Amino acid sequence: HVLARHRRQGGGQAGAAVIAYDIVFSEPDRTSPARIAAQLERTGADAATLSRLRGLPDNDDVQAGRLTRNRVVLGYFLLNDRKGADLVPKAGMAVAGSPPGRAVPHFARAVESLPQFDAAASGKGFVSLSAQGDGIVRQLPLIAWQGGQLVPSLSLEALRAAQGGGAIIVRTSDASGELPGQPGDVVSLKAGDFEIPATASGNLWLYLTKPEARRVIPAWKVLSGAVAPQELDGMIVLVGAGAAGLRDLISTPLRERELGVVAHAQALEQMILGRNLIRPDWASGLERLLVLVLGLSLALLLPRMGAARGAVLGMFAIAAMLAGS
Repeated sequence: HVLARHRRQGGGQAGAAVIAYDIVFSEPDRTSPARIAAQLERTGADAATLSRLRGLPDNDDVQAGRLTRNRVVLGYFLLNDRKGADLVPKAGMAVAGSPPGRAVPHFARAVESLPQFDAAASGKGFVSLSAQGDGIVRQLPLIAWQGGQLVPSLSLEALRAAQGGGAIIVRTSDASGELPGQPGDVVSLKAGDFEIPATASGNLWLYLTKPEARRVIPAWKVLSGAVAPQELDGMIVLVGAGAAGLRDLISTPLRERELGVVAHAQALEQMILGRNLIRPDWASGLERLLVLVLGLSLALLLPRMGAARGAVLGMFAIAAMLAGS
């Protein structure tokens, strides 16, 4: 309802609040008429054909013009292979507390969409996802450093743009009112009406749900008009690729092969619904204390209790830890 309230006139034809692309349009379309003309000229094509092709509009310019009709968020890649130009964000970020420290990842350059696409977009956010050591994606980064400035992820920027919001507010530990952590540890982010809890490095713990067929709409249904306008009214629509050869597949705790764009969609769902996994600052200390106390208790009690009663006690301790968690 909040997103529907912020939907502006002139959005997508089906009434989408925002259209976010988990795609980077970084290279010119090779099928644009002028490029085809250049190829045909090398094969000796006649001048009239070449002239007609060069008089046709450029495909990228046409697509950029269409982007201006909607509220669109584009994706970009963040890399550290070499130094590059600094990004120019569509909206700023305000920090409440100490600036986020080294825990938030730093990147040297970005691979963005073509300039005409960037100029037409309402927002832009990075699409890079990071897996843990076992290759499974459990967290989604919401912010990163690039060129001495904080930049948002695709999902966070889409949430901001859907509301027509201004700056995203980053709240760190010394301005959070919680138990003190390291200065500059990220605690939460605020985009418009939504506040999102985050890890110290600015990540979102993904609270993944089971796959739902209605979450994914094949592109052909949209292009053919098979999707009723009311299905997308006030929604944030993400456009991404699902083919295995395009290498946008990830592993999650629930699925071995999942579309990368679905991770952004699930992150948006939990941010909008406010259903988040929370790990408070004192969790690590409590875990260490429990391991110490339970370990010593079992070491002292088990020799006196025997195998059967010791097994019961061990199972009870495990069940208690799971219930507490």
